[in-house]
Amino acid sequence: MSRFEHVVIVDDELDHAVISRLVLAQVAPEVAVDTFTDLQGLGARLAKVTPQSLVVMDRMLNGAESFGLIEQLKAARPDLTVVLVSAVLSAQDTQRAAEAGAMLAAEKPGDLIAWRAFFTDLLGRRPAESGGSAVA
Repeated sequence: MSRFEHVVIVDDELDHAVISRLVLAQVAPEVAVDTFTDLQGLGARLAKVTPQSLVVMDRMLNGAESFGLIEQLKAARPDLTVVLVSAVLSAQDTQRAAEAGAMLAAEKPGDLIAWRAFFTDLLGRRPAESGGSAVA
């Protein structure tokens, strides 16, 4: 069983959002997944997501950093768990994410096996529960 019943993927790159949705369907088929790739009205849509959801947000959205959006989201919805992902993260990015209220800042996995391990860890599942195998 996952520690989250709902995951929201926020990424302006449709391919990354679709990959995340597909991997989550394999890792935790019982978890509801929404993808927000159209960023118009994003703040209002995020304010309405299911309580206690996990929000996985890309660091760069339409060319702008998402730290401010995370801060606004956590101020309005402290019940949400936010994870920031990015192709590349510096120590300063990680610190800014934490200051904004993100639980974790992580680099985007480079392959499907790594995506599977990433979501398995985030959801608090063991590899056997998700149908995967342990990754060394």
